[in-house]
Amino acid sequence: MARNRLVWLVCLGILCVLPAGAAFVPYSDLALWQQVTTLSATTIDFSTLGVPVGGQSSSTLSLVIDGVTFTSPTPTEGKVLVVNASSGQPWYNWGTAAILRPENDGWHVKANWTTSVTAFAALMGITKMDGGVPVTSQMDVKVRSGTTIVWEQTLVTSARPTLTFFGIVATEGETFDSVTFQPAEGNLTTAYLDDVRRGAYNAPVVEPPPSSDTPELGTGLLSLCGGILLAAGGFRRHIKAS
Repeated sequence: MARNRLVWLVCLGILCVLPAGAAFVPYSDLALWQQVTTLSATTIDFSTLGVPVGGQSSSTLSLVIDGVTFTSPTPTEGKVLVVNASSGQPWYNWGTAAILRPENDGWHVKANWTTSVTAFAALMGITKMDGGVPVTSQMDVKVRSGTTIVWEQTLVTSARPTLTFFGIVATEGETFDSVTFQPAEGNLTTAYLDDVRRGAYNAPVVEPPPSSDTPELGTGLLSLCGGILLAAGGFRRHIKAS
């Protein structure tokens, strides 16, 4: 019996002092994302490519801007292009700013870079029509470090012409080097991307304890856990004795 209590004490003590695991925190607001990040590169705005309003660029297997490579890797040899919408184009009515899209509907867009980061953000959108009216849809977002998916989620995007902000930060020191955006509803929808940002997560400053006599959090929790277990063991012996 004493050995069992000791095992439980050790296990519970380990749980009390172990640090939190890896965390990737998504953001849906640019201002909040900016409060915890520092940009490491210029925001990529596709309107700087000079595509005329109402037109589109030539499709290409990959588009490289400021160290970021944009591709559409599925199907194999998928291409990307830049569209600059005008008010006279209801299907691509995104205002006057150019945006990136895959060559064909239903394909996804991938952004990857060589230097890993801890923060990323972009505006994302989908074209989907219901009875001639643009409607909200869903986007599958996958964040990778190399070939390993470290975070993924299906997000709701706004109906055209509004783009939806997506940001993410790695808060426990992990890094990543690519993000993939894919329509969650197959060939009927198309993914769009704009205003791509990369940066570093700024960990919040932790205030030191007011006094050196104050026990550390881990030590206090361990003592509390041990005390509870010991008290429970004594209570159980008392019950048996009576």
